[in-house]
Amino acid sequence: MRKGWCPLARAEAFCHKISMRKWVRVLLALVAVAPVTAANGVSDSRGEFASGCYHGTGTGHRLVPVPFQPAIVLIKRTDTRTMVWKSDRFTTDTQSPSERVGPVPDAILTFTPSGFLVGTSDFVNSAHDEFCWYAWRTGTHIKTGSYLGDGTALRDITGLGFAPDIVIVQRDQVRRARIRLTSTAPLDRNAPPWSDLAAAGGHRIVALLPDGFRVSDDGDTNEAGGTYYWLAFKAEANFLTTGAYTGDGLATQTIAVPDCDVRYLYVWGDIVDNTTDKGRERSRAQPRDWTQSLLSEPDTTGSITALDNRSFTAGPLSNVAGRNYYYWAMCTQTTVCPGDCGDTRHVTIADVINGVNIALGRAPLTTCRTFDADGDATVSVDELIAAVNSTLHGCQ
Repeated sequence: MRKGWCPLARAEAFCHKISMRKWVRVLLALVAVAPVTAANGVSDSRGEFASGCYHGTGTGHRLVPVPFQPAIVLIKRTDTRTMVWKSDRFTTDTQSPSERVGPVPDAILTFTPSGFLVGTSDFVNSAHDEFCWYAWRTGTHIKTGSYLGDGTALRDITGLGFAPDIVIVQRDQVRRARIRLTSTAPLDRNAPPWSDLAAAGGHRIVALLPDGFRVSDDGDTNEAGGTYYWLAFKAEANFLTTGAYTGDGLATQTIAVPDCDVRYLYVWGDIVDNTTDKGRERSRAQPRDWTQSLLSEPDTTGSITALDNRSFTAGPLSNVAGRNYYYWAMCTQTTVCPGDCGDTRHVTIADVINGVNIALGRAPLTTCRTFDADGDATVSVDELIAAVNSTLHGCQ
């Protein structure tokens, strides 16, 4: 054993008498017998984001753990099912943002302090299928709401408490969701953020206001008698950002994202092209180098190939020469959990075992880089202990 690794103060000589493998056994035994407290970490008053993936069981009322009570949840099966979503303002079934799918029953059932419950719908929990989810908690920079359409040609929806940088609106029937970004997307474009064509169709969300947004009387945003749900986000350094870039046609292009350690990204192009310009999203929780299109198609490679600190990498599907692309990104928040392999701000026993396998050379560091706190490309006993502390006491 190298000098300095011993976790016991003034016990270096004793530590050298036992192997690292024995220390690993001690750590795992500690996790197994100690009481586990909630691992929600430090709450961010602006709002929070988490993501993850799970395998379907086909059983009803299944809890999917989240380190906070979500107000917004998106779920996408990794094959040919379209994405579905729900906010805490929904009074109807789970919605699909595609115009091809109506409300989905027995899908996202409800939100709890520990996560969200899903039903048996094959959009969210079919046996043996894989699903990825994205969840947000509301706060001073993230809001949800709803309104009843009145048919007014120009209508202001206010009371948000901030000037939004992103607004998403969807009607409670077979309609596309619509998005509006300040400063980055052209004024006459309201791209369907989770639909198949990321092109024109503007003048739905007409303007972003100091305390809300303005909609037209289009059926997507303010037809008389329709119920509409909205999400609004405020950008801030190291929390959320928006931006744009132009494709250069190369195999990859690195896009700088100042003041943002990118943990979630949504990208779409501004030209009608159902192959290369549809909206695509990715989080760090994706188990493979795949991006989700949120439509009725499987996850794919070649779109968003990497999420990094202050940048992301666009592949050929999101980098066509001369085309304009728009994005919004959630940034890593203040709490960092050693050993948080799923980017959920919660360290599980399975995560600790993963770290042990890395430390013993049975798994590559790429399976969970958050164990390597000092950046030396190895996992030490000290770093395993930090992960155990996160498991026992939460993210500090």
